Amino acid sequence: MSIRLRGWFVGLGLVAMGVGAACKKDEPPAPAPAPSAPPSPTASVAPASATSSAKAAPAKPSRDKTPIPKSVGQAYAAGLKKGRAETLAKRYDAAIAAFDEALKALPGDARALSERGYAKLVAGKTEEARKDFTEALAATKEPKLLAQIHYNLGLVAEKLGKADDAKVSFARSNALAPSKAAATKAGASVCAALVSFVPGGAKVVKDYKGMFDAIAVASKATSKVASESAAKEVLASRIDEKERANVVSFPPDDDATEWQLHPYLKTPEGFLVATDAASSYYDMPCGGEVHAKVQESSGLTLVRVEHGPGMRIPVCETDAGELEACGDGAMPVTSACGTSDVETTIVVFDLAKKSAVARVSFSADNKVPTVTLEGRKLKVDGAGCSVVHDL
Repeated sequence: MSIRLRGWFVGLGLVAMGVGAACKKDEPPAPAPAPSAPPSPTASVAPASATSSAKAAPAKPSRDKTPIPKSVGQAYAAGLKKGRAETLAKRYDAAIAAFDEALKALPGDARALSERGYAKLVAGKTEEARKDFTEALAATKEPKLLAQIHYNLGLVAEKLGKADDAKVSFARSNALAPSKAAATKAGASVCAALVSFVPGGAKVVKDYKGMFDAIAVASKATSKVASESAAKEVLASRIDEKERANVVSFPPDDDATEWQLHPYLKTPEGFLVATDAASSYYDMPCGGEVHAKVQESSGLTLVRVEHGPGMRIPVCETDAGELEACGDGAMPVTSACGTSDVETTIVVFDLAKKSAVARVSFSADNKVPTVTLEGRKLKVDGAGCSVVHDL
């Protein structure tokens, strides 16, 4: 699987946000490699290696190769070790504090986020756990860790009473790293996509201020804007200009770091906007990429929102002195921004009904289905899915 490097970050302050400690190439990493055991709902697993087997597309790297000190890796490993011990002892506040220390050493590290999320989950902080797991998904390509995160997201969905979402998460976990626990919870569900045909979740508004307010009411957000121009500026702030025709970004509060992505259509009355978020965009240094595609068929409009979350890529030095994405077992000297696996959410709007009549979501960390409109039929095929539904 390829990863495209989007920019190179050097210097200690930014390098420390990489996903692993860096030192000389022949020096072993502080964290041990991840075990080969299947994913577990617990956080009692060994630390991940700070490497990636993915290859990078050509880029122009900086020549500054400031290494990350050993102390960073040691602080990270110590925080992870203490966090796991406190989790097993059911001292969850202490566990969360320890994982916080690990994340101070390596901000954005997927394993520390995942394990902090589990401590929050068992402590009853379900929404905080969901945020940690979602951010962790955007920061790793390691299949076993992804499987563990999807499993724990399934547990979150169960607690929130979202049985269908839970089964999809367990199915994704089992597809990435088969385990008895994930297979049992997934049951007969093998479709890697969440498919829903519950009408609603959309509202007709006359302008951008109306769009902002409608999303805020639906999501119980605290953020506000005072004018049409302010609303338009905020809603477009995380979207490239060429992609803004069918997707907007929304901040749940004034200090938001997790923004919601919402598809929408232009209508004679103004806009028809999906008030349910399609995905989350994190204001990490790597940001992310958002693309929107549209298909029209027999009075229906399908809006496909593709979001490639930003992630940290460890960067290594070759014998020739070149910089490239690290292979297995190699030690990074710095880190760069890249794009993680694409998360896709498809919303089908019915303009006559002024409603969203179907929704499909999936992640490209495994096989993905084909989703198309044929007349007024929605077809979802592949990746364990075989759905044909009249809309």
